[in-house]
Amino acid sequence: MAQPLYIRWQDCQQGRVYRQAGHNSDPETAPAGKSTDHRTVSKRQAVAVTGYCMRCPHKLPRVAIARPFWSAPIMRLWRTTALDVPAGLYCSTPLHALVVGQYLDTEDVVAARQVCKEWHTLLSAGVQSIQLPPHLWQWSVSGQHVQLYRLLDVFRHLQQVRLDLDVTKPCDSWSIGRAMSTFRAHMPTLRGMQLACIMDPQHWRALLCNMQCLSPQLTTLNLQDICWPPVNTLHLLTQFTGLQQLHIRSPHFSRLEKPHLQAIGNLTQLRDLLLCFRTVDGTANLPLSLDPLSSLVRLRRLRVHYTGLSELASAVVFCSPSALAALQQLTTLSVQLVPLPSLAALNELPQLHSLALQQAQPISSTQTCSLSRCQQLRSISLSSIQWSDIPQLSPLTGLRSLDLQLWQPARGSLPGETVGRQLVHLRRLGQLRSLKLKGQCELSADMLGQLAACWPGLTVLDLCCLLPDGSLGLQQFTTLRSLKLQPYKWDVWSSDPPVLLYPSLLPLTLTALEGIDVWCMDEPPPPSKNPAGFAGGSSSGS
Repeated sequence: MAQPLYIRWQDCQQGRVYRQAGHNSDPETAPAGKSTDHRTVSKRQAVAVTGYCMRCPHKLPRVAIARPFWSAPIMRLWRTTALDVPAGLYCSTPLHALVVGQYLDTEDVVAARQVCKEWHTLLSAGVQSIQLPPHLWQWSVSGQHVQLYRLLDVFRHLQQVRLDLDVTKPCDSWSIGRAMSTFRAHMPTLRGMQLACIMDPQHWRALLCNMQCLSPQLTTLNLQDICWPPVNTLHLLTQFTGLQQLHIRSPHFSRLEKPHLQAIGNLTQLRDLLLCFRTVDGTANLPLSLDPLSSLVRLRRLRVHYTGLSELASAVVFCSPSALAALQQLTTLSVQLVPLPSLAALNELPQLHSLALQQAQPISSTQTCSLSRCQQLRSISLSSIQWSDIPQLSPLTGLRSLDLQLWQPARGSLPGETVGRQLVHLRRLGQLRSLKLKGQCELSADMLGQLAACWPGLTVLDLCCLLPDGSLGLQQFTTLRSLKLQPYKWDVWSSDPPVLLYPSLLPLTLTALEGIDVWCMDEPPPPSKNPAGFAGGSSSGS
């Protein structure tokens, strides 16, 4: 029987295709005495080789073509990724091309669709998202409807459409309405719409009015790079009663107002909500309240991000603690630069597993004490915690991910060694798998050894702090897989020394390493010399 052609897609990106004779396993694990030859090809040629095997098996005697279960020819293909290395994968060649298409460039996928009719059909069916150019929907063009119909006839399983409005061109309500009607008639699988660059109130009115025909089937609406819709059009937004996911990103000086929040609060079927805004209709004395969002009782993921000046962040706030307590199904909460006067309500959310807080002011001891009662948390990220409050997080024994950024009011105001010792008080977090730490915290080699003993199962470590002994001590993290090192700097003008990296003393289990402003040392320092001194070894790179 002819022998199979092995294609390892990781090596295809490097231009290699393996062909092995007399063995039915990976070329790298072939028994002794089995020869393996290879030749250099491109990714597009690799796709063409696979298609050629499917169409002309009789012309490739050395390539295994079998028909045990399917009518289409079968090839054995290997796929290697960072997370999953299957022992082997058998599937029909065209169907596997759909999986491989995730790792190829767009032009390579287009070339693969031209291999044969079967590939053309299957690859077209695998397309679930499409971005339409403005001339197909924004303004009237001769032959526009025919082009759109032909496009939708090829890609019959589309689930999401992206429309980027061209602000330099006119916006024809009739053309938009015809395009939406076409979506309704020929895209029964459509579930999501993504709209971008909508600035003018007339554009909002034309889009929202003509999108009403899609309201029964839309479950996802993504609004990017937009100005907030005018208040007199918000009643059209509330007609999308089936929405389960709503993402709004407004980076412009367009004010978020109370009617916008009330309209969003009427979409009671929402499960996922993202609000990213720059300006609000509020002041420090009379802030805009986010309490209308409390009516979204089915919400499972809430992200509220303020991207304006931090000095003006107090203009929007969750006024009532009971507003968050009403979201009983919430599992993920991310709040950026939006003040939370009280965190006591978080303890009343039984399903809350992930919490991210980025505050303009430091998190008070009272707030940290409230967080310590949230036993249901599995992941927590705090951007401005006071170093003396770190031990208060020790009751959170179920934490698997911890991200801490220390609050520092002035340069050089933190006692580095004392701050490092505070982490030892978190030894009760036995299930911790990921730790990220940023701030003026000094971690010596001995301190790193103590932390390794506290968390023996740690797999991800990200340190942006003071490391006087460099990477010495990290070898004691015996299960570490991802490591990132970076010296802490107060500002861009800081002249702090780089981190000394000793590759020979890194954990053997490490698979990912990232270093910013590090010196790679050839040999570890002698025991009699101070490892923090630069004379202890020779630098081999940066």
